[in-house]
Amino acid sequence: MIIFFGIALVNINLPLNKLRISGTYVSNEREPFLADTPYKSDTLILNPNGSYSSKFYGSGTYAIDYGIFTSKIRLTYRSQFGSASHSLTFSDKVYETQKIMLNNELNHYYEKLE
Repeated sequence: MIIFFGIALVNINLPLNKLRISGTYVSNEREPFLADTPYKSDTLILNPNGSYSSKFYGSGTYAIDYGIFTSKIRLTYRSQFGSASHSLTFSDKVYETQKIMLNNELNHYYEKLE
């Protein structure tokens, strides 16, 4: 029972709010895989007022879709075709730094610096 509780504790996401989420995130570099994700290092700044800025995604707003086991962050921005959005999974494990997952299978993510 104790082992099960320990495993569950390590894999659970902590509760999120905009103050915990806001900050500076840097992406790791990966080979190009998806057209709508950065493959070179990018810095994403999430502000407490719900706005963000990034070289890859530009500037726009973000919203958090809270879930019991997983939460998502939705970036909304202007593209050459009009308004666009991109939904990413937010990872906030107990013993890890906060991450915004770009691709779980390839371990491609933004990692929080602050």
